[in-house]
Amino acid sequence: MATAITTQTPLGPHPAIPISVGALDFTFANGDTALGNEFVITGRQLLLVFNNDVGAQTFTISSVPDAFGRKGDITDYSLDAGDYVAFWFGSVVGWRQTANKILLASSNDAIQYAVLNLD
Repeated sequence: MATAITTQTPLGPHPAIPISVGALDFTFANGDTALGNEFVITGRQLLLVFNNDVGAQTFTISSVPDAFGRKGDITDYSLDAGDYVAFWFGSVVGWRQTANKILLASSNDAIQYAVLNLD
């Protein structure tokens, strides 16, 4: 079983004022190279990936066949040291695994993930 990533919902668009310290913060979770990572998908989430290592590392997002049998993993996407990337799940088609999960794999535990709900 993959290590779960807790999704986070940012404040907005009209939060109560004043904004308290830390209220706009979000956190990254370390990648798990042994078990992989997963999160529950709703279809309106932004995946942020950060390479916290001193060298290049990779991550993979596993897909599933759509209604036409097409499959399109994002495989071994490379991030240089200190790089950030983002992927928006605007639809679950082709991505939602069993139990409504997205599956992630990383080449190193220094790959970190944050999942923001955009509902």
